[in-house]
Amino acid sequence: MGGDEHLADAVIDSRLVDQFHVEPFWETVLLFFINNSMLDPVHVGPILDYICHQRYVPQEQINPDGTIEYLDPQEPNSTMKGRTPDSILRRLDTWHRGLSKSVRKDLKRWPSSGFKGFATVDEDMQAGEMRSWTIEEILNIPDLIDEGRAMHHCVATYKSSCINGHKSIWAMKVEYLSSKMTRRVMTIELVNRNRSVRQVRGRNNSRPRDTLSGRAHNGWDILEMWADQEGLGLPTSRSHAMRRL
Repeated sequence: MGGDEHLADAVIDSRLVDQFHVEPFWETVLLFFINNSMLDPVHVGPILDYICHQRYVPQEQINPDGTIEYLDPQEPNSTMKGRTPDSILRRLDTWHRGLSKSVRKDLKRWPSSGFKGFATVDEDMQAGEMRSWTIEEILNIPDLIDEGRAMHHCVATYKSSCINGHKSIWAMKVEYLSSKMTRRVMTIELVNRNRSVRQVRGRNNSRPRDTLSGRAHNGWDILEMWADQEGLGLPTSRSHAMRRL
């Protein structure tokens, strides 16, 4: 359609890789990106998340008796007509801030996926310090939003998938034992039924194997240990989930 390789990689890395329903509409979205070629491809995934949420995801309304009623999406007839990169990025920012504010209103938790977390201790040879690695499942909306805010990605949009049990989100952290310093390393998306890790992301949607961070590469080794423990499939280095932006 006239896009370049960077845009193609960003689209392949987005929700459109397996959710390309209503093809004529999504073609107009792709044309928006193609016609605004100076838009940083790092924004493609978040913009697609926002558009999908506004156009297709039902709104949840909690009734006085505690039941949940699902209403129409916020903008079911939205189009790309008249949109500019600046305008859509402003709306995207407003949406992200709205997700954060929802923490105060919705403290919903969901059951565990049934998979176990992981913990191990090793030594950072470069720092000369022992460190403790953990992989823990995120089981409530505040923690999901905190993970997205700290790692600068849109993992908060996975709320519904976690609630219905289709997917689970896991946070990997490392604590340096003598300094008591804790760092977030990566966020992991697990498709529960298939027992497969679909996506692994570091800060700013980076891929662990694409960064120069030794901690991120060590984190991939920890991820493999957890996958062996739980019998999980991992994306290969050539898969879309691991491609470089």
